[in-house]
Parts: sequence; C-alpha cells; structure tokens
Amino acid sequence: MNELLSTFETHLIMRKNHPSTQAFTSTLDSIANLLLAKLFYFEPATPHKEINYTGGKPSYKLRGAVLCRLPRNSNALKKLVERIHSFTAGEGSLAAEAMKGGVPLRFGEAIRTAVRDGHEAFRVEHVVETVEPVERIQNISIQLVPEGGGERMIALPISGFPCSFNGKVSPFYSSLLFSSNFFSTFR
Repeated sequence: MNELLSTFETHLIMRKNHPSTQAFTSTLDSIANLLLAKLFYFEPATPHKEINYTGGKPSYKLRGAVLCRLPRNSNALKKLVERIHSFTAGEGSLAAEAMKGGVPLRFGEAIRTAVRDGHEAFRVEHVVETVEPVERIQNISIQLVPEGGGERMIALPISGFPCSFNGKVSPFYSSLLFSSNFFSTFR
C-alpha cells in the first residue's frame, strides 16, 4: 500500500519533468484514486435495517460506519488520511444522481488527528436513510485532495456503492464501470 501511495509522488515529479506524459499520468492518477476510494467501505452496525411506518410511506434506516481496509496505525493509513478532503452521501433514482453531491458526513480534523496519531482506527459514523421505493440508489463518496494540487477533486464511490436498500446496483453504474470513458463521466 505504501507503494501505491508513493506512486503519486513519483508521478508528480515525472509530470513536471516530462510534460508529454501528462495525459498518461493523469489517467493513472485517476485509476489510483479510484483504487484508494475502494479501500473504504460501509459496515452496518446491525444486519437489519430499521423500518418506520409512521406518516405515509415507510422509511428505512441502516446505521453503521465508513471503515478503511488499511491496518490501524499503519504508515499507509496515516498518509492516506491526510489526503481525505471529505465524504458525502447521496440518493437518487439513478447512480449519476446519487453521486452528484449530497450530505456531508462528519469527517474532520479530530478524526484525522486520532487516526494519524494511532489513537483510533478509521471510523466515520453514518446512517443511510431512504423512503419507498427501496430501489432508489444510495451512494457514499470520498473526495481526495490531489497530490501536488494539479487536478480538481472529484467524488469517487467507496467500495460497495452505489447500491440500493434491496442490494441491487444501478444498471447505469454497472455498465459505466466497463466503459472506456469512465473517468470523464465524473469530471
């Protein structure tokens, strides 16, 4: 993992010394950022969603936290936590809608410091909520600060998202993953 994170530094130097490689390294950076985003995942606190039937259509809640696959107190996690700008959660009838912004999750300097200093494992509490229909697409995204500040931040879905409460992934998103212009869709 340290190798993947240091790849950004190497490519930043290469980009400055060889401008003709800018398009290639930009694509490589986008792929690396997507892989970094997939290090994060949502873990439900309980295996069952809460259902509330008061006031018309039922509403659903799933309490849990965004966690990271990197080991607690590892150098890779300490370096990665410094690149995190924010997390957002969104909802929509299509994955593209769910990925356009949303509500910010509570991530800030207190969490960053606790993880960087090794006092706590990475954990960002969140409650995924929706009303009928349960097919609406849920998304949790991360925004990473670009190495060297060259490119703008984009929201990238964490592992397992976008998805719906019934566990299905949007057909739009599934086909998008395998298209050749995946990264340009989010710019």
